Amino acid sequence: MKKSLFAGIFSLLMVACFAPVCLAVFQSIAVYDGARVTRINNPGTLEDDAPRINNEGTMVWRGSDGAGHGIFLYDGSATTRIYYSPYPIFNYQYQIRDNGWVVWRAYDGHDDEIFLYDGDILTQVTDNDYDDRQPEANDAGKLVWSGCDSSDCEIFLYDGTGTDQITDNDYSDFTPLINNMGQIVWTGMNGPDKEIFFYDGAAVRQLTDNDENGAYPQIGDNGWVVWQGWDGSDYEIFLYDGATTTNLTDNDYGDYDPHLNNVGEVVWRGSPDGFQKEVFLYDGASTIRLTDGTHYPETLTIKDINDSGQIVWTEWHVPECLPYFYDGTQIIALPAEIECGNELFLSENGHVAFRGSLGPHDTEILFYDGAWLRNLSDNLGGDISPHMSGNGKVAWIELLPDDMQLITWDVPVASSTLGVEYREASNAVNRLLFLSLPLGAVLVWKRLKR
Repeated sequence: MKKSLFAGIFSLLMVACFAPVCLAVFQSIAVYDGARVTRINNPGTLEDDAPRINNEGTMVWRGSDGAGHGIFLYDGSATTRIYYSPYPIFNYQYQIRDNGWVVWRAYDGHDDEIFLYDGDILTQVTDNDYDDRQPEANDAGKLVWSGCDSSDCEIFLYDGTGTDQITDNDYSDFTPLINNMGQIVWTGMNGPDKEIFFYDGAAVRQLTDNDENGAYPQIGDNGWVVWQGWDGSDYEIFLYDGATTTNLTDNDYGDYDPHLNNVGEVVWRGSPDGFQKEVFLYDGASTIRLTDGTHYPETLTIKDINDSGQIVWTEWHVPECLPYFYDGTQIIALPAEIECGNELFLSENGHVAFRGSLGPHDTEILFYDGAWLRNLSDNLGGDISPHMSGNGKVAWIELLPDDMQLITWDVPVASSTLGVEYREASNAVNRLLFLSLPLGAVLVWKRLKR
C-alpha cells in the first residue's frame, strides 16, 4: 500500500511538473567516468539539454535561464558558461572534440552563425548576412560547415587562423564531414540528383557522376569514403579507398545505411529476400554476413562500428526494440529494451551505452562493459539524452521533481567483482538490489523499506 501511494503521488508530481505553468522539475547533469557517477547541478538554469563529452571527460551542454540561452562547459572540477545569447542555440548542432574545441550554431539576431571556443578564447567564426549550418570539427583544429545564401549552399573550412571557401558553384553543397587528416566529404545537389564530393586537402574530387542519388557518405581517418547509391534498380554500397571506387555490393536487393571505421571496415544492412533484414561486414578483404536470417525483425538499424570491428545495432521485434552487440566473434543480444529511434553508443574500448529499460519500470541509462550490463542511473525520475566519448565516458540529463533532489550519490558503479550494486537514496521508498551476470544476464528485485 505504501508503495502504491508513493507511486501515485509521484505520478501527480510529474504530471503537474510537465504542465506549461509548472517549473517544479529539478535537472542535473550526470557523468560516468569509467568508475564513478557524479552529478553536476547548474544553478540558475531552468533547462539543460543534450550534454556532449570528450575523452578527457570535459562536457558541454546547452542551457536556458528563461531569458536567454548559453553553452556551458564542465572541465572535471568547475562549470563555466562560455557563451550566452538571448537567441536560440540549435539543438544537437554543437559538439566538443578531444582537442578541447567546442563548436556550435546559433542565431545572432539576423541569421545563423558558427561559433568556436578553443578552450580559452570564444570566436565568432562567421559573421555574414546568410545562414551557416552543420558545423563539424576534427581533433586537429579544423572546422567545416555549409553556408547557405538565397541561391545555394557552399562548403567552408576554418583552420584556426582563417577561412577557405572549398566550393563555389551554382548548386547546393551540404552535410559536410571532416576527418582528422583535414579531408572532407559532402553531398552536392548537382542537377536532378545528389552526388558525393571529396576534398583531399588540396583539391575537390567528384566521387559520383550519374543520374542516380548517392546518399549518406561517411569518411574515415584513413581517407576512405563509403556511401549508398542507387544503381537503377536498388541501393548498393560503394567504397572509395583514396584511389578507386569499388562496389562492395552488386546484387538484386537493397543495401542500406553504411558505417565506416578508421581502418577500412564497413558495416551495412541488406534484405536478401526483400523482407528479412541482415547485417553485413566488409573486413577490408571480403564480405561476411553476420546475422543468420532467423531473427526476422520488422526493422534493423545499424548504429556504429569501432576501429576493432565491433558493431552495435537495434532490431524491432513487435512489440519491443532490442539492442545487439557484435564483439568481433559473436553477436550478443543485450537483455534490455530501447526505443529504436534513440542512440546506441559504442566506444573504442568496446563499451555500449544507451537509454533503455531492464524491466517494467522507468527507463535508465544502461552500460555494457563487454561482460556486464548494469544501470548507471537508478532513480524515480527521467534520464534522457545520453552521450558517450570514444573511451567510454558517459554523460546524460536527469529530471527529478523538486522534492526528490536528495536522490544523489557519488559512489563506485561496480561495488564488487561479482557485479553487485546496492543503491539507496535517503528519501526512497524502495531499496533496490541490482545483480549483473556475465554476458548481460540480469536479475532485478525490490523489497520495501521497513
